[in-house]
Amino acid sequence: MRNVRFMNFMSIGLLCVMTPVLASAQSLTTLFTFNQIDGNDPGTLLLGANGNLYGTMRQDGAELGGSIFEMTTTGQVVQGYYFNGFDPAGGEFPNGGLVQAPYGDFYGTTAGGGTGGNGGGTVFKIAERQVITLYNFCSKSGCADGAYPYVGLTAAGNGNFYGTTNQGGRSCKFTDNGCGTIFEITPAGALTTLYRFCSREDCSDGYFPSGPLVEGRDGNFYGTTIFGGHGCEGSGCGTVFKITPAGELTTLYQFCSEAKCADGQFPYAGLVRASDGNFLGGADQGGIVEGCPVNSFGCGTIFRITPSGKFTTLHTFCALKNCADGGAPSAPLLQGTNGKIYGTASFGGANGYGDVFEITTEGQFTVLYSFCSQENCADGVTPASGLLESKGLLYGTTSGYGNQTPGTVFSLSLE
Repeated sequence: MRNVRFMNFMSIGLLCVMTPVLASAQSLTTLFTFNQIDGNDPGTLLLGANGNLYGTMRQDGAELGGSIFEMTTTGQVVQGYYFNGFDPAGGEFPNGGLVQAPYGDFYGTTAGGGTGGNGGGTVFKIAERQVITLYNFCSKSGCADGAYPYVGLTAAGNGNFYGTTNQGGRSCKFTDNGCGTIFEITPAGALTTLYRFCSREDCSDGYFPSGPLVEGRDGNFYGTTIFGGHGCEGSGCGTVFKITPAGELTTLYQFCSEAKCADGQFPYAGLVRASDGNFLGGADQGGIVEGCPVNSFGCGTIFRITPSGKFTTLHTFCALKNCADGGAPSAPLLQGTNGKIYGTASFGGANGYGDVFEITTEGQFTVLYSFCSQENCADGVTPASGLLESKGLLYGTTSGYGNQTPGTVFSLSLE
């Protein structure tokens, strides 16, 4: 158990498969601009029960281990907590976002630190102004319990939390550190490893799980792995999987199943469950290989997949000249109250530094806002995390990567 040191963050500035289209200018407000003391690379935001925004900074900060912050929806920082990178026994680098339990406590993960071997990361909760470590990964021999949980937790209907570790589990031919796990953990910290990836020949079940798990209507959990499956010179291009609460895993789809990986590859973003029960996600690469200026593997796709594994590509990025529609969707999507899907592209757009987009469940794609549209990129660059919606506004963050600028918190009007 560690006492939380709440500090005010220091603001640099506070500023009150269809043809894609560019929307009329949406109204974006930069609510907060971070600096090096606050931390770097803000993650996906959470709207707390009190109406405030909660988020994580994955790196740096005053104590070099990342940070957690709370702010109002108008950008006023209420409090913050810095993880100690100099003494990381309490965890460091909170790469995933937070989740709030019905009784008010917050839960999250750190991708490093802790008292387990190799600094394998932690699961923590925040209760009564204290950060409490619930579990230290790599506590078992060979990190059989997993290591490095890069994404946050999913609160399930049974009151427990489910998540993944990027490595650990069982050894595999691609890394000595293991290929990742899926776990269940109780609010009190009792952890059960449900599955260890690369348990099947040639890692056809996938490895290095990415994105948070999503609970389906059937009570099972759905997610993605960055690698595994087939193609990609033997390492695999990623998978979509289903796992039961008892740990039985089914591979629903293997990327690069279409010629030239037209269906996409490397699905970093994970999935979101749509109102119709199907799932939508983004692949970081693949799609139109010839049209991508960043690499030869394509600029990514948006896809829909049913719980039984029927796959449809909804949008291929860089379909517009100069990638004006964006590329590399590396964050989870969001379904708005209007039924449309919203997301971020980490590069491209009108100015090359990423955008916010809207897409219908049938694939009609619209760019809502392109970053670096303001002088000196005051509106931010490189949005690499997901969005949330509240009262007609989308809230999100930019990482600042690619232009040596700080990260930001922003709101974007949907009207």
